Amino acid sequence: MNADTKIQKLSDLVYHELKSMGYCKLFNWEDYDYFKKQTFNKFNQVEAIVNLFLFYANDESDFSDYEF
Repeated sequence: MNADTKIQKLSDLVYHELKSMGYCKLFNWEDYDYFKKQTFNKFNQVEAIVNLFLFYANDESDFSDYEF
């Protein structure tokens, strides 16, 4: 698979955004489906779903373990 392939699916976009923020471990299908239904009328559904994942998470970012 080419690394430059454009991501099209909403679930992939949400996962990619969470991963770029260090929260890929938060993604699960049950919450994703629920948040997708809750945000179906939002202009930027990806951002809305990511914000809900972060709002309900009690975990720190994966990046918090590293010193920069």
